[in-house]
Amino acid sequence: MRNATVLGLAAGLLLLTLHARAQSPRGSLSLFYSADEYQRAHSLFDKLQADLTTAQASTPANLLDQARADVNTLQNNWDNAVYDSRQMYDTILALETAADGSPLKRDRANLGDDVSRLLDLRQEYY
Repeated sequence: MRNATVLGLAAGLLLLTLHARAQSPRGSLSLFYSADEYQRAHSLFDKLQADLTTAQASTPANLLDQARADVNTLQNNWDNAVYDSRQMYDTILALETAADGSPLKRDRANLGDDVSRLLDLRQEYY
């Protein structure tokens, strides 16, 4: 009887701990990163996607499609704590190519800034 009581209390404590973890901001964002790291990286990915959307009007679709696909893959890898240096390189190259293919100075500047931010991320994590 005493063992059953101890097991019941242990199980209840475990359930409470798991529930509290699921409710915490960090538990709901990522198992791999602090809330700040997660937010900073996703702010970057959101900015990349927004800049690619803005460049859509002036940049060849094939260049933007490749850049968008590479950014999506990089983001998925990031969310799963997969640091693939080749994928980072491919994403940077695709953004540089899209920037070079845009006739608008604004789009070239925005995408160039995005490349700089990715280089910073690469230096820190890859």
